[in-house]
Order: sequence, then structure tokens, then C-alpha cells
Amino acid sequence: MALGDGIIGDIERKIAGMNVLGTAIGKDLESQARQNAPWTDRTSNTRRAIHGGSEGRSNGVTIYLAHGSEVGLFMEEGTSPYVIKPRNKKALRFTVGGQTIFATQVNHPGIKPRPIVEPTVSSNWPKINKQVKRYWGAT
Repeated sequence: MALGDGIIGDIERKIAGMNVLGTAIGKDLESQARQNAPWTDRTSNTRRAIHGGSEGRSNGVTIYLAHGSEVGLFMEEGTSPYVIKPRNKKALRFTVGGQTIFATQVNHPGIKPRPIVEPTVSSNWPKINKQVKRYWGAT
């Protein structure tokens, strides 16, 4: 057994433990994002699809917070104005205020951004930085 084997073992254990810490941080971010998402749910699918965690890499750990649905991307970034047209019929049919309306097209103003991923990570960045520094500083 060489003189540095104990130190190398300690560092390897710290690296392995970093994935556990990263997962805990990612799950905490997930919980906050789901709780603070600035939109009104219809089905809660978009809110439930927010997920966080960590992945071990050869050079460290990646902590992530992400949307798991296409709708989440639209909520995060918004959309440009667009036109809705019928695909298989001559007109669109929908009800507004109890009145049936027919239209050949509808000009949609787009979806205003309602971000949650970036604000959650930004507001927690000092805390994350402190946790990682404390972890690596502990013996």
C-alpha cells in the first residue's frame, strides 16, 4: 500500500457522494419548480413533467432541472403569433360564452413566456454553490 492510497480512496468516495448530493439538489429544484410554476393547470401534466436530478460524468456530476413535455418548452419560452386553420374540414367550430362560432381561420396572438426552470435555478444558485463548497470542504 502506497502512501497516497488513502487519499485517493477518500477522493473517490467524495466523487461518488457528489452524485448523491447532486440528486438531492436536483430533486429540491424539481419540488420548488413544480410548486412555483406560474401557470394555471388544466390537467397538471406539464407541472408533473418537470424533473430534476443529477447524472454522473467522467469529469464530475451534472445537476439538471428540465421540462419533460413539449408544452413545457412553450411555457418556458413562449411562442410567436400563429394562424390556426382547419385540417380536414372547411371551417373551425368552437363555443365561446355559450355561442357556437364557425371560422375559416383564427389568428392566435401566441403564448406569453411563463418561465420556471431558469428562475428556479438562478434563485437557488448561491445555495447550490454553498452546498457544494461545504461538501468538498468537509473531511
